[in-house]
Amino acid sequence: MSFPATAIALTVLLAGGFAAVGEVMLRRRSEGVLGWNESFLVGAGTCAAALFPISLVLGRRALDALMILVGLCLAARVVARVRDRSSRGRRPALPRLAWMDALLVAAIVLTAAAFTILSFRYTFSWDGFQIYASKAKRLFHEGGLTQQWFAEDSYDRRLLEYPPLVAMYEAMLARLRGSFDFDQLKPIFPLFYFSIVVSTFAAVRQRTSLRVALVTALLVGLLPEIATAQAAGGSSDMPLAAFVAGTVAACLRRESRRAVPFLIGSLTAVKNEGTILAIVASGAILWYWYGYGNRTSGGLRPFRKRVKAHAAGIAVVAAYLVSRLAFLRWLDVHDPTYGPINAANLERAVERLGLVVRVCFRLALDPAVWGVLWPLALIASLVLWARGAKSERALAGALWSAIGAYTAILLFTNWDVELQAVQAYHRLLSQLAPAALVAIALSYWRMRRTFDVQFPATSATRAVMEGARVGR
Repeated sequence: MSFPATAIALTVLLAGGFAAVGEVMLRRRSEGVLGWNESFLVGAGTCAAALFPISLVLGRRALDALMILVGLCLAARVVARVRDRSSRGRRPALPRLAWMDALLVAAIVLTAAAFTILSFRYTFSWDGFQIYASKAKRLFHEGGLTQQWFAEDSYDRRLLEYPPLVAMYEAMLARLRGSFDFDQLKPIFPLFYFSIVVSTFAAVRQRTSLRVALVTALLVGLLPEIATAQAAGGSSDMPLAAFVAGTVAACLRRESRRAVPFLIGSLTAVKNEGTILAIVASGAILWYWYGYGNRTSGGLRPFRKRVKAHAAGIAVVAAYLVSRLAFLRWLDVHDPTYGPINAANLERAVERLGLVVRVCFRLALDPAVWGVLWPLALIASLVLWARGAKSERALAGALWSAIGAYTAILLFTNWDVELQAVQAYHRLLSQLAPAALVAIALSYWRMRRTFDVQFPATSATRAVMEGARVGR
């Protein structure tokens, strides 16, 4: 495959358009890389969720209408920035980095470059081609979401259920190029890799030091399931991991709270499992509100006040979920991979429980794929539950609730259980890996601060040796 310079430029242009849509939705201007990344995720997720209702109204003109909307938002934000430039002072200079921090930044840049090269060199995986690139080709030619799949392929009509974000991005890229070429779709995936690294850094930096945040960002970029495999093969697991990382960062950063409902809702527009994650994230936030109220004055009254105060955000999440469920009902497709929840399948699930737990446990502990990530994540979650802030406890609870839900899905498969687990479980865990690394970093910081309080002499000695950089 030749170097897709034009496709890369158009990918970045579309990303700027999505970021502009996100700025409009959030009613704010993006500040810095962290703010731009957040706006990009909100804008891309919102456009993907809006594609279904727009397709119902405009049919074959839906994709073009959405692209025009993205273009208008981009033009409006560019004009606004040009006008504001004269009234704004000079940007503050970037802080000087210690040599170790600069080395970590260089390592992150190198890993991002390596993934970009790998993404261009790898061909599509089965999921990347058969599901997302194929959906993008139909969307490119049909101009909107339809109820039809390729002729004489009734089994794979189930693929219509997959949310449209990746396919939409690929189809828009092809529209801007003027033709559809499978070899020119890969530039969108390094952008989501970049988003994972940035969001993970933002989440950890809010609560810890710069160095801990950089190390965590580097580690998430080095995970095999994030940097190779399905991620480089064009599947949507890595983009969903980007939205998970963005949601975690927004929940932990006070200045990003306005983006939280849009990011939670956008999970439903990336991959089927995103609906599960949206429900888990919503439950964690409700638990946070309830626990916060009980801690202050007790009872349901403070909780009800918080729910009422955040009614607009709840409505946003509900709108995304309703759009997703309406899309599934409109398609009326039955996926034969999984059986319905009824008495017979519940009895079968109970019989399979031991097998599913053993297989998933073995896969999660596979050192060639995960090293010791998941044992450390479990220990970190216990530390956060015991010593962390309320938001950190909510993160730990949401992480393991999602893992439990993903494991329970396998109980209802119609495939061979072990075959299904081997093919799917690593990819499912990859979606949650950024949240796991954030939990590990936060628990490390909690334990380190506890150690510093209990042994102040050791802390002071380390501070002198590190140039008084411990408390950053």
